[in-house]
This record gives sequence, structure tokens and C-alpha cells, in this order.
Amino acid sequence: MSPSFYVLTVAPGRFDSAEIVVSRLVKHSAGRSLTPVRPNQYVLSRAALLEIRAGRSDAEVLKVLRRIPGVTAVRRLRGDEVAELLRTRPSVPPARNFDRPRKPWKAGKHAWNLDAVKLPEAWRAYREKSDAQPLPEIRIGHIDTGYTEHEVLGPWRAHHSPVVRADLGINFIDDDLSSPMDPLRPAGNPGHGTRTMAILTGKNEAIGFYGAAPGVTVVPYRITESVLINQKYLDQAIRHAIDDNGCDVISISLGDPCLPVSEVTRALDHAYARGVIVVAAAGNVTSEVTYPARYSRTIGAGGITHKGSKLLPWTGSSRGIYVDICAPADDIYRADVKLDGNGDYVYGYAPGGDGTSYATVHVSGTAALWIAYHGRGYLRDRYEHGWQIVAAFFRLMQETASVPEGWDTHLYGAGILNAGALLNAELPAPGELRPDFFEASETTR
Repeated sequence: MSPSFYVLTVAPGRFDSAEIVVSRLVKHSAGRSLTPVRPNQYVLSRAALLEIRAGRSDAEVLKVLRRIPGVTAVRRLRGDEVAELLRTRPSVPPARNFDRPRKPWKAGKHAWNLDAVKLPEAWRAYREKSDAQPLPEIRIGHIDTGYTEHEVLGPWRAHHSPVVRADLGINFIDDDLSSPMDPLRPAGNPGHGTRTMAILTGKNEAIGFYGAAPGVTVVPYRITESVLINQKYLDQAIRHAIDDNGCDVISISLGDPCLPVSEVTRALDHAYARGVIVVAAAGNVTSEVTYPARYSRTIGAGGITHKGSKLLPWTGSSRGIYVDICAPADDIYRADVKLDGNGDYVYGYAPGGDGTSYATVHVSGTAALWIAYHGRGYLRDRYEHGWQIVAAFFRLMQETASVPEGWDTHLYGAGILNAGALLNAELPAPGELRPDFFEASETTR
């Protein structure tokens, strides 16, 4: 049976106050709980709903929501109805502060999301290892809405970038476009590929902006215009990234709340056998983890946020036994892109990014750093079978995770990604790993 959701209509200019009241009703997580689906209409995340519902009847929950200042109407919808609203929603305008930062961040300090998962420590370990493989030699297949020529992904010369290998990628959904560039059409999530790619590989030293693995090579695949996808092209993109482009990691900041697709399960089995690490977003709004993160052969990335210096689960993140690890998914400062009145691309930066899409690229970027740190050749020599590389990374990722006090491993996975400890951890012996480290993805976990 499809789970229920509540859609709140909020008076213009009252969203911030409504969000503050919702946050006070949620005790065990933090961050934004309301996601726009139509102008002035917002769906309440299932995670927030479940906390508000604790000890209350449905009638009492409805009464609580209607009393929130600024809320003018509340309606209850099925999950499939909400999915359709999200899939067809008009694009959300960029944040008000869409611009270049006024000044660089203070020297020696990084954005909260990088510090939260100890990426500066991982970069230091990588730099100090004399035989580490150059990071640009590692390839990540980025399956998303495509890319744009943002400066943070450059330098661009004659439509080419050493970081974004658009010439190797594929546009599966636009017959009239030969490259996987995102045309930023008004529906769906235009620019999503650029925003997530910036947190994956971006770098702008002048303003102190760094992605998880700055300078790693990314091959973009455009398979959708929305973060809510069907899986029609996913298996083809996975196989092309592996067989044609030799990608070491595949990053999928997308989700499908419906059913598994046999072609995708077989493509993920293929990735596992070849030693390719696949990371996917746990999902937003719904409490149930979406596909492909729900598949056994993927690493499902859930989200955290911060409340001052305290790290907490992000209220908007899916949760449950299919979440393997958590990483930052709220209050993300990221590169962004929009179209001006003439239809030209306008590039800038904006605060306030949220979604497990961002958690995903923190994990996939760390996977690339881990491979470069040890060297692809060394890993393949050490481990006779490709799946052992995936199993070794998965094991170390979970063993080195940071576990805050009160952390629920049944809901949020092993803990919070700790990239520094992960790179410094000793590799497990081949004999310690077993082929059923992940269950067969045909059945999922």
C-alpha cells in the first residue's frame, strides 16, 4: 500500500516561519522538512511526519499541521500522487543569493560538509603518499541530468575540460543533442547534474571552493531531467561507463521509488564483478529508500545536517536498513547555473543546497580518492576478483565511519563517512572477504 504524505499550502512569505515550527516538532533530526511541489505548496517529508505522528492519531496530526503559522491548507496524498507532483513540478528558482561569494572563506577553514566527513584529512593523506595514483587518472561515471560549462568544472577551452569528459559521455534522452549537456528546460531539476558534479570534482581556489575529490575525471551521462527517474536508461549508462569508458566509480544522485528493474540489477551485478564501486542516493521526502540505492550491489547514501557543531540525521533523508552510510545532505554551498532572459547560461554559486544527491557525491568522491590513494593497479593485483575491491571499500567505509552518540544504525547505516580514517585504514586481506559480502542484487537486501 502506498504510504501517505501531507502537502501544505503556505501563504506567500511565510515559508521560513512554517519551516521553523516544523523543525521544533521534530526531535531526532534536523534540517529542512518541506519540499516545494507547486508554488506555495510543500510536501512534508515522511521522516518528519513519522516523528510528528508519534503518539498522535491522524486527526491530531492534521490539527497540528493546520495550526502551523502561515499554513492555509493541508491535504493528504498517496505516495504515487506525490511522486507525480515531484516529477512534473516547475523548476525551483535559484536561491536569492545566487552570485559569486563576496569574499574567500578564511584560510585553513573549509565548508562544514567537507569537515564533517574529514575530507581535508583524506586530501592530506593522499598528498603525502608518494606512490599514490594521480587523481585525474581515476574516472567516475556521473549519471544525472547532464552538465554545463561552469567555471568550477573547468578550465573550459573550445567546449572541452580536463575534468569533465563530455566527449566520452552520452545523452540518452535528447535526440537533437549529441552531447550530454543539460539544456536547462523549465520542468524537473535543471542544473542538477552541474550542482552535484561541483560537489564531486569542482575546484575554484580563488574563492576556496572544493568538491570531495577536486580534479577527478568525470564522464557525464544524461538520462533524465528529474531526480525522480524511471530506470529506462540506467542500465545502459552503467554498462557504457564500465565497458566503454573504464570508470572506476559510478555516482547516481537519482532515485525511483517504484520497483526493481531486471536489466538494472544485471548491470549492477556486472559492475560488482568488475570491481566498480556504485554509490546511489537514498532518496528524499519519502522514508523508504529508493532504487537504485535499494539494490544490494550499490552503496546507499543517506543524509546528515549540522546544528551548530553537532551532526544530526537530515530530516528530509530516506532512512532504514538499505542506508549504508550517511554524508552531508543539507545546507550545502554549491555551484549553480540558470538561464537568463536571452536563453544564455548564467553561472554562479548559491547556498542552501539539500538532498541525498549531495551525500552521494561525497561518498563517490571519497571512493575515487581511496582508489587513487592505493592505486588502481595495486588494488587489482592484490585482489584477484573484482568484487573484492568493492567489498574491501564497503567494509572499510563502514568500519571507519564516525558514530555520534545515540546513532541508530538500523535507520542511518554504519555512521557518518570518515574519509580521512578510510584512506588511512589497512586494506583487508583477500581471504577475509567473501563473494556474498553483498547479497545477490536480484533479490535486493
